[in-house]
Amino acid sequence: MQAPAAAPCGRPAPPTRAPAQRGEAAAAAAAAGGSGRRRALLAAAAAALQQQLAGRSAAAATCAAAGASAPQRLWVLPPRGCLALGDVGADYDGYAATYDALDGGAASAALGFPGLRRALLAQASGDALEVAVGTGLNLPLWDWASLASLTALDLSPGMLDAAAARAAAVQPGAGGVPVRLVQGDAAALPFDDGSFDAVVDTFSLCVMERPQAALAEFARVLRPGGRLLLLEHTRSDSPLLGAYQGATRGLVAPISKGCDWAQDVPGMVAALPGVAVTSQQRHLAGTLVSISAQRL
Repeated sequence: MQAPAAAPCGRPAPPTRAPAQRGEAAAAAAAAGGSGRRRALLAAAAAALQQQLAGRSAAAATCAAAGASAPQRLWVLPPRGCLALGDVGADYDGYAATYDALDGGAASAALGFPGLRRALLAQASGDALEVAVGTGLNLPLWDWASLASLTALDLSPGMLDAAAARAAAVQPGAGGVPVRLVQGDAAALPFDDGSFDAVVDTFSLCVMERPQAALAEFARVLRPGGRLLLLEHTRSDSPLLGAYQGATRGLVAPISKGCDWAQDVPGMVAALPGVAVTSQQRHLAGTLVSISAQRL
C-alpha cells in the first residue's frame, strides 16, 4: 500500500482509511498526603523524580534528514529534512533508548498510569492524533475498533524510530487501521484545520515550552464535535500540596529537565475559545488530571 502524499515541507495530507508521555515520574510527588508521612514521602518522590526524569535538558542540534520506509500500513512522514525543529527534539533523540524504562516501568505501573492511559484512549474514535507520542507507550492501549486512522506526532526522530518499531508490533491487532508517524512541533502542528476527530496528549504539556499555544493547536486541528483528551500533570486542588508545587516548581524543573508540575491545566483548557470541557477527573492527590473536552 502506498502512503498518502505529504504536502511541501511537512504538511501531511489528511489521514485516510484503506505529533510528551513526558514526565510521568513527577506524579510521584503526589504522595504528600498524610501529614505524618509527608517529609519522608516527599523526599522519596524527589529522588524518584530525579532518577526518572534525568536527561530531559535542552541540547543544541538540528533534525536529521532521512526518509522512512515501513511495513504496509505504517508510514513515517514527512521526510525529516523538511522541518527544522531545534534543540528539544535532538535532546529526546538521546533519551529515546531509556525512555521506556523511565516512563513506562514499574513505578508508572504501581501508580496506575497504564489504566489511566487506557481509559483516556478509549474515548477516542474516528481519525485520531496523538501528540508527543514518544516511543509509543500508548500504542498497545488504543481501542483500534473505534479508530479509522491514527496519526502520531513527536518532535524527536529518535523517539519516532522507537515508536515505529512498536507500531509495527501492534499492527497485526490493529484491524487494518492505518498508522502514520509524523515529526513536528506541538505548538505548530503540520496539519490543516479540522483534520481529526480526536486529539490526545498524555504527560507532555509539562515539558512543552509553549503549552497554551500547543493547546490552541490541538483545538485548531479538531473537527466540530471532535474530542480533546488530556492526561497531564497539574497543580493540585489541595491548597497545601498546590502551594508546595508552586513553591518548588523552580527546583523541580531543572531535575525534570523542564517539567513544570504546577501548571493549571484545567484553567488552560477552560481558556481555549471554542472548546467546552465535558468531563474532568483528578488523580494522585489532585496532581494529575484527566480532561475530555469538545470542539464546538
